[in-house]
Amino acid sequence: KSTDAGENWVLKRAGFPAENDYNYSAPIIDIVVDQNNPNIIYAGVGLRRNGFRELDGFHWETSVIKGAIYKSTDYGENWTIIYNTGIDNEAMIYSLAIDPINSNVIYTATSNGVYKSVDAGATWAEANTGLPHELTMNIVIDPSDTNTLYVTLYAEPNTTTSDWFGGVYKSTNAGDSWELKSNGLAQETGESHGFTSNYPTLLIDENNPDILYTGNYCWTPDPGVYKTINGGDSWDWVSDIDENMNMGWINDGAAVNCMAINPTNPNQLYFGTSMLLFKTDNAGAYWDQVYTESTGSDYWKGNGLETTCVEDIVIDPTNSNNIYVGYWDLGFLKSIDGGESYKKTTNGMNEEYSENVFAILVDPASPNIVYASTGYWDTNEGELCKSIDFGENWEVINSGELPAKQIWSLALDKNSPEDQRIIYAACYEEGLYKTTNGGESWFAVNTGLGVGSNQFINKITIDPNNSNILYAGFEANSESDGTIQGGLFKSTDAGLNWERIDTTLHQFSVRDIIVDPEDSQIIYTAVASGMTTAKAPIMTVGFIKVVMEAFLGKI
Repeated sequence: KSTDAGENWVLKRAGFPAENDYNYSAPIIDIVVDQNNPNIIYAGVGLRRNGFRELDGFHWETSVIKGAIYKSTDYGENWTIIYNTGIDNEAMIYSLAIDPINSNVIYTATSNGVYKSVDAGATWAEANTGLPHELTMNIVIDPSDTNTLYVTLYAEPNTTTSDWFGGVYKSTNAGDSWELKSNGLAQETGESHGFTSNYPTLLIDENNPDILYTGNYCWTPDPGVYKTINGGDSWDWVSDIDENMNMGWINDGAAVNCMAINPTNPNQLYFGTSMLLFKTDNAGAYWDQVYTESTGSDYWKGNGLETTCVEDIVIDPTNSNNIYVGYWDLGFLKSIDGGESYKKTTNGMNEEYSENVFAILVDPASPNIVYASTGYWDTNEGELCKSIDFGENWEVINSGELPAKQIWSLALDKNSPEDQRIIYAACYEEGLYKTTNGGESWFAVNTGLGVGSNQFINKITIDPNNSNILYAGFEANSESDGTIQGGLFKSTDAGLNWERIDTTLHQFSVRDIIVDPEDSQIIYTAVASGMTTAKAPIMTVGFIKVVMEAFLGKI
């Protein structure tokens, strides 16, 4: 709770289950305040992720409390559970709405349908007549006529028929029955959540309740905001990225994750995607992005709101103003002003793979030469690309010997001849590959690595004082016998042979490795915990300093 407009926050969980490090205790998905008595608050327990695509997963089975609503009568200081009162005990609570005239009447949209209470939450009854199924997402009440309600339904992807059972439903009799109101809404049933039209957000203009907005979570086709001005009888798509939107530097769709309307100025709305934020001041006639600003020449400067996923960052060792960043979903970015602004440079990369960059490498002797690995994010496919003009333009340099897989780490031997560079590439599920001619040809160097059990090399590091010594860090991988394999490996012959060296202090998922440039006997590793099936930690550690025995190479 904040009492100073969000500057400071205090946790208010008195009455909730005890916190649990490995299970959800009571994840709250929606909060509503009684307009007639603001010390009364309701909080619904539920989980949703990415437009409800993992309704039966995402650790819902580990939640201590399910199918519950919590109530506070003292501005959130203390909470009491409303449970076993008519709502299915396995239901996820997705949305709550209080009748603004009669606060005893409350509605909730859940994974098991709409429920209604007429006694301030003490008991609940189903209200699903007319709904084709029970997976409801968002519910709102018309403030001028509280018998009028709207609810959105989830449309299942990958159905055996082409029928679409989602969209907006309306009740004019306080939830006794419902009628479909989806004329004009995109109604695609695709093979996955990203290609199936769904509307998990719903807003009503309290000054003109015939005006409502809903957001299509689907990436394509026709993602974004839809608007009705006649109480749902028809809807118009009001956020076309080719017509009335300023997208900024990320032109990656406008699927709606969340929306908000200004209660004092209903012409002003915001909606957010998984990465971007947009604003309209004219009720959806035009949308302007509010996360970045152009600095000219295709370069952009952030405004402090960036929710993109960065996988790698590399600074030019000869000019710290040159910074290269590899993004998920967006590709390769470069800065020439020390990170003040960036531009996207993927020209020459395979368009299929260029939106995801996993690893970046700059040649310290020829910093105009930059390497970047690209690929799909959901399947193990990818390529290695090379630029000779500081990342402006690229060519794919995968030879037949280098697998077309995701490459998660690159390492360059700085002592190798400049015209015959030695480079190592860690290929997911394929192990480690090496080139001695700058990428013209490659060969595997996996002896001793146990590729097949240990399939994911997170990091390859070369000893800066001895190019024959390499370290490889693996991601943990569960074996059929219940053991968890990961670990730290070492080679003393330029990758030809490997030995695991973390037998004393087992390191499960090694995410990064740094060798002290002044003392090669000291290395640092960044490590993630191993977990048992009971979700208890085998080892919880974030940073390890390892002093190597000089001759044996053991911990």
